[in-house]
Amino acid sequence: MSMEGFRVTSSFDITELQCSELNGDIFQLGIILYPVELFNEKFLIKIRDCVLKLREEHPLKLWLKWVSETPPLTEKKQQALTFLNEIVNSQFNLITDVKVKTKIIELLGEIPELSLYEKVLKAQLYLIIGNVTRSDNILKSIINLSPLENWRGFSTHQSMYHRLSRDNFKAIMERLSRHPSDRKMFELLCLYFKSYFNDPTLIEIVNDFPTKNLEKKMDLKYIEHLSPFFVRFLRINQLRIARQNGRLKDSMRYPIDVQMYWFWPFLDGEPVVSQSLVMELAQLHEKDELWFTYLIDDDKLAQLYTSKIGKSSVSERRKFLRERLEVKSDFMLAFYKLLEYGDVDASLVHKTVQFLIHD
Repeated sequence: MSMEGFRVTSSFDITELQCSELNGDIFQLGIILYPVELFNEKFLIKIRDCVLKLREEHPLKLWLKWVSETPPLTEKKQQALTFLNEIVNSQFNLITDVKVKTKIIELLGEIPELSLYEKVLKAQLYLIIGNVTRSDNILKSIINLSPLENWRGFSTHQSMYHRLSRDNFKAIMERLSRHPSDRKMFELLCLYFKSYFNDPTLIEIVNDFPTKNLEKKMDLKYIEHLSPFFVRFLRINQLRIARQNGRLKDSMRYPIDVQMYWFWPFLDGEPVVSQSLVMELAQLHEKDELWFTYLIDDDKLAQLYTSKIGKSSVSERRKFLRERLEVKSDFMLAFYKLLEYGDVDASLVHKTVQFLIHD
């Protein structure tokens, strides 16, 4: 099943929309998942006219009601948002004004660190008031988590700070890059995003920041100390595939459980087959079946696992992923994999709307 249906709303001609088209599962998902702030008013009015005719429990009707009920910000929060917007877009690398600095410190206590956007926003704010260590520690906390851990827990109920950071991400990253302190942690963050994320907007932004100087120093001990597993991945990734395989055979330096989460899905080469690898896969199947489902799509791993342990069919994995949709922290990971399998139906649309509304 084509993913093209999820791009339809970005180029759809509103004058051509027929209400009958909303019966398609893919079209419904395309609307539900498309960022609400990017819909134009005409499109929303047309959708509203079509949705009025639908039954009360229809996914699109539930979704539109949820979108319409977004509570407005209080005056205090609006003032905080306006203030932070000015700060993140100002040209100053360091703020020394006591009154402004105090206000930033007060807001830092209110900003959560639940999403990557919130963390990067806080890192910039700490940097601008001169607390370089606290800023770098936040960035370090990101790049020392495996990609899976940073992907987990996606929430549709994003804070105003998350949205502020997302909308001003380029300005925030530019400020983080320009600070006169050592920027190695920032450069590692850029490499982390480029290595483990595929959001085109995010990648376009981080590609603007040079990392070549850091990449030349990747073999230095103190660079590895900043984020051991990630730096080892970057070192391996610089090698030819044949040399990668040679290094990955060193299970003391590159334990297989580390390779599973940090290396295999992100390298062009294939995992090095061994008996210990088979046992690690079997253990992963028991303790983290969701990540196992991602890894086993590799043909070499699937053949190895089938020959030594037992068959893991796509139908079994689809069934597991459907069950995993009930776990909020894993919903989007399971959902993404189901889309790759083309497993889209009315039930998935309904579960997606319920996740959006009740998350």
